[in-house]
Amino acid sequence: MQHERMMQIPQRQRPVRAVAHWRFAADRVKSGSIQAGSLVIEDVSGSGNLIESVVVHHESKGQTCLPLSWTNSAHGEEGLVFYNDRIRSARGCYFQTVKDAPINRERFEQGYTIEAIVRLPQPF
Repeated sequence: MQHERMMQIPQRQRPVRAVAHWRFAADRVKSGSIQAGSLVIEDVSGSGNLIESVVVHHESKGQTCLPLSWTNSAHGEEGLVFYNDRIRSARGCYFQTVKDAPINRERFEQGYTIEAIVRLPQPF
């Protein structure tokens, strides 16, 4: 009886490989830069799913406002700080997959999981 139960486990519960894995660290930059507003981050899963930064209105009162910057945590972990502000300055940045990324052709008919590590500012 126990053996029959194990055989009925839906496929979606079995271990799966990551389709994409992005690390927001300077050593993962494939091309571009924050200053140019065209940062491309590599996919460390090996699947070729590059992501690129998209800057939304990065000028404010004639001065350039960069919506991203590199940072290091107290524990030495590198990351990106996003300065997104829809209300005051309508500036910000987000990442999207590049046009020919393999993940764009994927169909997640049984769902998907996104895991993110986010450090929130003090106070939040």
